[in-house]
Amino acid sequence: MRKKSRIPEGRTEAAKQTKVRFLENYAALSERFKTIALSVLVWGPNPKSVSAVGKKRREIKEELLINGHVAMFSEDQAKEDPYMSQKTHELIQGQASDVIIVLLEDSPGA
Repeated sequence: MRKKSRIPEGRTEAAKQTKVRFLENYAALSERFKTIALSVLVWGPNPKSVSAVGKKRREIKEELLINGHVAMFSEDQAKEDPYMSQKTHELIQGQASDVIIVLLEDSPGA
């Protein structure tokens, strides 16, 4: 069921038409935004960790995948160059991603 708009009715005919245009534009843009997919790195403790933060990290990744995004852990990405440090791999992953979510726990290097 659609919620009733709390936007006040316009007092003039021009204002009423402006409200209709706004609501139409808003609906169209909302639909466009539903098709955006982001690449998201979820950083934190080892994904196999039984800690609350490890569990939350897995939950965040799963929810992002359900919502149509490309969610991943650094651990999911194969290291292409064995001569490159882990930090360099992470830097490259971060620059290639749209968003990074970092969950901190007693996680050295996080």
